[in-house]
Amino acid sequence: MSSAKSPMANSTVTVGNAVFGNSRPLTLIAGPCQFESRGHAFDMADALKELCAGLGLGLVNKSSYNKANHTSLSSARAAVAGVFIETHEDPDNSTSSDGPNMIPLRDLPRLLETLMAFDAVAKR
Repeated sequence: MSSAKSPMANSTVTVGNAVFGNSRPLTLIAGPCQFESRGHAFDMADALKELCAGLGLGLVNKSSYNKANHTSLSSARAAVAGVFIETHEDPDNSTSSDGPNMIPLRDLPRLLETLMAFDAVAKR
């Protein structure tokens, strides 16, 4: 295995106020699969913002108003530390077809702490 660093090893990508990069803290991209209501969208965004602020993580709140908006394997990617997670306070009662695949919001802190530990090891 070569010891040469990847040319993307210190790359950063800025999206609004979020900065993704291997030299930066982990950034979470999370939210419900689709909007259920205006109130639900704001409740989830507030909960995620509070959680990420407490853990020192960046956050990009994501959700879709139209289920036709899917992630594609052919979309552009960069070699930076980021995590995409669909979350909901009650996935089993979500109006989204992806509800069963979402991480319950109550389980997200433990998962993020584990991901942060892996991120720290990977950046050594």
